[in-house]
Amino acid sequence: MIRDFELTGYDYYSSRRDMEIISNIVHFNNLGANFLMALERLVIKNGIDNIYIYTNKGFNIGDIVYIKGNIENYNYKQYNILKISYTDDITFIKKGFSFNILKYKLNNYIDNHFDDDSKMMIKAFLLADKDAFSDSLNDHLKTNGIMHLFAVSGLHLNLLSVFIIKILKYFKIKDYICDYIVVTILLIYVVLASFTASITRAFLMYLLSVINKKKLHNVFSSLDIISICFIMMIIINPYLYMNIGFLLSFIVAFSIIICGYLFNHKNKYLNILYISLVSCVASLPVVASINYEINILSPILNVFYICVVSSIILPFTFIVLLCPFLSYFYSALIKIFIYLVSFSANVHFNIRFPYFDAYLVLIYILIILGFILLKRKKLIMIIFILFLILVSNEAFLYQGVSLDFRCLNNGEATLIRYKSKNILIDTGDGYKDEMNLYLRKLGIKKIDYVFISHNHDDHYGGLEKIYDNIDVNHIVISKYNDGFYSYYDNVMVVEDGDVINIGDMIFKIIGPKRINNDENNNSLIIYLDFIKYDYHILFTGDCMRDEEEDIMEDIKELKVDCVKIAHHGSNTSSSMEFLKNVDCKYAIIMNSKKWKDVFPSSEVIDNLNNLGIKYYVVMNWNLLYDVRKKIYYQKE
Repeated sequence: MIRDFELTGYDYYSSRRDMEIISNIVHFNNLGANFLMALERLVIKNGIDNIYIYTNKGFNIGDIVYIKGNIENYNYKQYNILKISYTDDITFIKKGFSFNILKYKLNNYIDNHFDDDSKMMIKAFLLADKDAFSDSLNDHLKTNGIMHLFAVSGLHLNLLSVFIIKILKYFKIKDYICDYIVVTILLIYVVLASFTASITRAFLMYLLSVINKKKLHNVFSSLDIISICFIMMIIINPYLYMNIGFLLSFIVAFSIIICGYLFNHKNKYLNILYISLVSCVASLPVVASINYEINILSPILNVFYICVVSSIILPFTFIVLLCPFLSYFYSALIKIFIYLVSFSANVHFNIRFPYFDAYLVLIYILIILGFILLKRKKLIMIIFILFLILVSNEAFLYQGVSLDFRCLNNGEATLIRYKSKNILIDTGDGYKDEMNLYLRKLGIKKIDYVFISHNHDDHYGGLEKIYDNIDVNHIVISKYNDGFYSYYDNVMVVEDGDVINIGDMIFKIIGPKRINNDENNNSLIIYLDFIKYDYHILFTGDCMRDEEEDIMEDIKELKVDCVKIAHHGSNTSSSMEFLKNVDCKYAIIMNSKKWKDVFPSSEVIDNLNNLGIKYYVVMNWNLLYDVRKKIYYQKE
């Protein structure tokens, strides 16, 4: 629902404080209307909120403005980011100042003095700005487990502080003056890095460590200092607990401090290996819940890349920023680095993991604490390995029965899970790899059957990514479907009357009965019979009224408990006559975020209401449908 109100303060209904523009970035939408090419994306800072405004009015960083607009959506997982639709109702109030002007000018300096590869890495290493990374480079960094090198943190601050201190010592500057200078420069660096969680944590720890050593005579331990930093940051911004960088930064730092006794080996590289192992183990639940896989070579690769980055690339990055005439050599170094990252990513041993929920994280923590506190290390290590094996293969151990109707950006997808069997009906359009990532989140490594209802992108678009990342045994399509996937080796071509038995489930094809010029009317009509539970569901794809009439006689003879409403609830389908013949108790309308203001149509809703059919609209939430207990509930 789009709501109108004035955006003038943190409390949008009562406060009258103006808002400050912290950055303006030209926004291009090549697929949109021509006027979008002239829009700027303004990031408005309002307390702890960031608000995105798309407008064609020019403003400068620091300007104070008054805005009235329409809220497009609200995403609480991204720190109260409110995306606002196009608006001209922005009034300039007065000139102001924002520290973000420093980052803005630094970005311009980098853009004007370095080639694409160089400026990409300079911004990533020094400002944690990875927007210019290609998808393949992002994938390679994740596979190697070295994405943390681009989270500006203690490594950067330590290197910078050591460099500054050496220069100041050379000029024989007094210690207390050195401390003030170093802290001031580091604070400026934190501002340039936009106060990202990891660098803020590192800066606070450095500052508190200096105060603790020079003023308090080491009254606090390292564990005390990091705990104080954690409390300070979470009080200032409670939403940080949802920030992955914040979680990883503190988890790794805590684990290194607690396991510090392991890092006293004389061999520098062995110490780095121990630190890498501890970091990988401590952060495994978080990393696995992001990437849904772990590269077991990551600890070893970390040793290599940490040494290369800390000893060569990062120091050279600081130097070339001050001496851009060295950019040719820096560019060559970056090309070698990217090649090495790509090469090592192709030699990997990944273990797939599902999302770690609260229960799994609790068990994981208890096992780690047991290893630290108890004496029977070998037994706990065996338990730890067995636990990881069980979690990695969780999907194979699933013994429930459910239908998961997914709310996607565009299109629809239904996941049917019965014991160890996984069946997917349609895949959505593949936007941001939604369905593939969801399957990996559940730990699903194998899909027995993928049914593609018809050859429209919003139903098959995610198939290719799923096929490349998950073992798909069979792809089921209509004989009237000639999509590119019809040439895959494991395709099953079906027609009216065909039956597929999968355990206690029978999938009967009752349409299409003939080829049609409208692709929607070539949709597979699938009748699913759960024999064990005597429950029956009808999947209708995007069939319209012509195909509904074709299958009307077949429908009369079938027992249907639930129907998936055709064509996202459009009035081109689900006629009163058809729904009468279906004669079911429940209906699922699979809409999408893209068309939430268009579908379902009022005509279809009226038909369902008049027939007393209880319906669920999968539009902003996902619907989990438990056949065994006849339970239907919506979840995030």
